[in-house]
Amino acid sequence: MSRFVAPDLGSLGDVPQVVTVDFEAIKSGRDEFLIEALAQRGVTYDVAKLETDPLVVAYSEGGGYQEMLWRQRVNEAIRALTLAKARGGDLDHIATTYAGISRLIYDNAADDQPPNSQWDGVRGKWVELDDIFRERIKLAFEAFSTAGPEGAYVFHGLELDGVRDIADAAAYSEEDGATYSATLHADAYSAGMRSTPFSGRGNGDPVLAPEILLVVLPTLAYGAADQPLLDRAFTAVTAQDVRPLGDNVRVEAATVTTYNIAVTLYYAPGADATTLAAEAAKRLTAYALARRRIGLAVQREVIGGRAAVDDNVTIDVTSPSSDILPGSKGAAQVGTITVTPVQTVGTWDDD
Repeated sequence: MSRFVAPDLGSLGDVPQVVTVDFEAIKSGRDEFLIEALAQRGVTYDVAKLETDPLVVAYSEGGGYQEMLWRQRVNEAIRALTLAKARGGDLDHIATTYAGISRLIYDNAADDQPPNSQWDGVRGKWVELDDIFRERIKLAFEAFSTAGPEGAYVFHGLELDGVRDIADAAAYSEEDGATYSATLHADAYSAGMRSTPFSGRGNGDPVLAPEILLVVLPTLAYGAADQPLLDRAFTAVTAQDVRPLGDNVRVEAATVTTYNIAVTLYYAPGADATTLAAEAAKRLTAYALARRRIGLAVQREVIGGRAAVDDNVTIDVTSPSSDILPGSKGAAQVGTITVTPVQTVGTWDDD
């Protein structure tokens, strides 16, 4: 089994059929058509630059505005048909029609937003965030087979029992050179499916075919991995209609490496330090959350780049002191994010 990599929809760019909507270009084209149409009937009417002319206002500007709205509506309709760009209800229809899955719906009150959720005005409920749902839809096609393919094991692990308690999962086999760890786990023995523990599964022992090792990372809302969560994941990926008969699955908790981000933001006089610091913290938070995935590194160079919210600022990354490399069965989880703005010396006569 080779490492499964889901398609990167973000790298596709916009849908090729989407056209640029430019009001001035539309108005200019309508001006030219108006002049030509009148000229064919013997009327010389070259007032394209006269903004107050009634025909220009009604036909070129008014009509051009309506044409601009129509073109934009067509663009949005085209995007809504694609997995990469669909949002809200359009994404729900794609998931149901082509992948046979539905979005998670939360019973929380309107003033109690769950993590990774968005409000659905039609349902009047908090629902799974578009981007997270999109990732599950991509994996759903792997599950059309049983959980033999790596992507299918990941999909069924994330699906769990319909509750979003697992943020990420990774499946490994002998082909990956994977090894077991002396950590919290679930397997056929812990599930009561056999009377004796497995041999050859000590710390550092290799995963041998047909053994499958599924590493799972809980959501931030769930907290630290525990035995009940691993048992639920094991049940999800070993159901009779999911697991191939020969596969022997073990579920382990990902090792979490906690780190803090601290940067000093040097800015020129005149800039709003509060705004700069807030924007830097926002970008760093987004980066840290995106990297909270199994096997993904956190790089100091990228941290500095994300904190540089303006061309006139200089960044000093004080924490982490080196890149965070969690390993193939680990995940990096940010603790605190601190942005300290410091005004640089900035007048012409400073020593």
